[in-house]
Amino acid sequence: MKNTTINEADRLYIIAFGDSRKYLLPAKENEDAVTNLERELNEYLSSRFPGENFAYFTTPEITEVDKADAPDYPLLDDKAKDEIKRILLREIQVMHENKELNSNDPWGA
Repeated sequence: MKNTTINEADRLYIIAFGDSRKYLLPAKENEDAVTNLERELNEYLSSRFPGENFAYFTTPEITEVDKADAPDYPLLDDKAKDEIKRILLREIQVMHENKELNSNDPWGA
């Protein structure tokens, strides 16, 4: 039986929040960085929409990929974090607008 060990440097992940773009996350990025980003996104969205739950939008979807087969996604960096915030903010705004338009209330409230 062949004993194989996975080198942490060879690990690569794809990460996405809500319906945002997908980004590459090198394994050297630790779990704390992802947790901090999740917290940062929750705080950002809560400041815009107080009292709402954002679990769908702020819970990361993480998938491990082989480095050799990695898709051509941008790296998760500070620029990507700003883009994620902008996309998630817009997603929630659209959700609210659709909810208002689909209301059966005669005044659309």
